[in-house]
Amino acid sequence: MTHVPYEDKDVAYFTHTRRDIIAMFPTGFTGKVLEIGCGHGHTLLELKKRGIATEIVGVELTELQRTSAEIDAFNRYIVGDIETGQIELPKGHFDAVICGDVLEHLNDPWSVVCQLQELLKPNGLLISSVPNVREARTLYNVFVRGDFAYMDEGVLDRTHLRFFCKKNALQLLTVAGGTIEQVSSDLASRTNWRARLNRLTFGLLEQFLVTQYLFVVRKG
Repeated sequence: MTHVPYEDKDVAYFTHTRRDIIAMFPTGFTGKVLEIGCGHGHTLLELKKRGIATEIVGVELTELQRTSAEIDAFNRYIVGDIETGQIELPKGHFDAVICGDVLEHLNDPWSVVCQLQELLKPNGLLISSVPNVREARTLYNVFVRGDFAYMDEGVLDRTHLRFFCKKNALQLLTVAGGTIEQVSSDLASRTNWRARLNRLTFGLLEQFLVTQYLFVVRKG
């Protein structure tokens, strides 16, 4: 099997509009939005199109071929590693910061969460999605099949450096303080067997059925 490093992932990995992330923004929100790991920036562009974002700034680890329209729509687009400390961003400037499937790729996501909190205005929002390593298929493969095989995508994406259950993700996202305002998951928008089983069991098996959690944390 060919191992695909982050920079060589399929173009769809970088061009997906995260409508689940957009849905986490409170009704009536407008403001300056920063996205870490923004890819081509389609989520930010959609936020701007809808009038949710008045200013969009994106940070992406690797250089991507973007269209002139994508380039022109950004207030600022930075190619660099958020963990190096070499990216200069204004403190207390942003109304929201997005980390969509980013924190699990980092060596020290706890330090990055603290760094991102400093970039937010008072009452600013950190909106994040994190894979759930406790989901049933992963547990089955590890504990029944004895197989912790990495994949090119999903919970055990080979570019993931950190793994979280819901409890640990909550601890991570509040390491710098702040209040959890909203928790959702990929079950909310699905009609597959996982979503049906979750409804039938009144949510008792939720943490084994969710493959990805979404969180909104408000800075104090």
